[in-house]
Amino acid sequence: MKYAIACLLASTSALTIRNHAAAGASCNDNYERAMSQATETIDGDLVKNNMVDGKFVDPSFKPGMNMLYTGAENTTGGGADGNASQIASWEAVAKSPGIAFKRPSETQKGKLSLWGENGISVDISQQGNDGDCWFLSQASSLAAYPERVKAMFPGQDEYSDIGAFQVRLFVRGKPVNVVVDDIIPRYGYTFAAGYNENYPSLVNSPSRAGAWWLVILEKAMAKLNQSYVGINGGQTAESMRYMTGQPTVQYTSKDLDPDALWDIVVDGLNNDYNMGAVCNVSHFNMISGHAYGLIGAVTLKGGAHDGMRMLKTRNPWGINKYDGPWSEKSADWTPEYRKQADDYGTKNIGDIWLPLDTWNNFYADLSVNLFRDDWKITAV
Repeated sequence: MKYAIACLLASTSALTIRNHAAAGASCNDNYERAMSQATETIDGDLVKNNMVDGKFVDPSFKPGMNMLYTGAENTTGGGADGNASQIASWEAVAKSPGIAFKRPSETQKGKLSLWGENGISVDISQQGNDGDCWFLSQASSLAAYPERVKAMFPGQDEYSDIGAFQVRLFVRGKPVNVVVDDIIPRYGYTFAAGYNENYPSLVNSPSRAGAWWLVILEKAMAKLNQSYVGINGGQTAESMRYMTGQPTVQYTSKDLDPDALWDIVVDGLNNDYNMGAVCNVSHFNMISGHAYGLIGAVTLKGGAHDGMRMLKTRNPWGINKYDGPWSEKSADWTPEYRKQADDYGTKNIGDIWLPLDTWNNFYADLSVNLFRDDWKITAV
């Protein structure tokens, strides 16, 4: 069986890979930048010394276009690292309808919730205008294990009244605190101007149940990589390492026979491993290069397709537009099969079920986060 170890233990850092955030900066420069606030907390001086009208304003990640991309990243129309189209998109929005930087408390009424009205749920991601599906898809999958999400927000169960959050991520296998405020880049649409939305989020939006944790987590990831364009594009294995610090294995799907693939996925689900994959086709409304979470498996029982093995993925866009074989509207889905597949089709939250062989044709790789509480790190 062929596979590649991705970021195993502490050998490789996601930040070492993602060193394009500051033009000309070395990997070690970016590491030192990340570690400079690594021990900050929401009770520390960074927050205490930067309160404005009762709210925290982060001086190290200020509201403005530099939060989206730095001047260095926009050199020669977008820089040399593939971010030109993303930056051009934001520049177009800046011209019309404009980009505003607002807190949730400024744009909506009522009490804000960190986890949402139903608690932490996989129905979380509402991807915005940033190419960070590689990260959002895995954060959405991680939400199947609420304690792992809560571990990234140590000691925080309520939405902060002062708009300050402490997010624990990992760099080179080491835990790093990333303290952020809740000022989010937004489209300039407003009720006052006659629109039916009031400053909708330019980046990830809160969930349908009103959960804000992924919006805050996304901002912490952006700060760690210097800007939102710093998380434009990446690998699913990389995001798992950022969030959990745990070893991650990346398999090349074409190198796996169906039985081996099935065994890996079922073993991952049985062990509560977080998993994700990247699509490599662009038909049937699938998106080539787009990352999905891998969150379920079932062997259909009875009927014309008895014994068919199915895999379940989730699109971080929060909606399913797939229209190929075994799509949500396919006649192959009998009421009994839908019941076996988590009541598939009762709500469109981005879930897609595919036969095992179809899945293997659609996806280029599979990343598995080997999450355990008893890992021991030994220097070699």
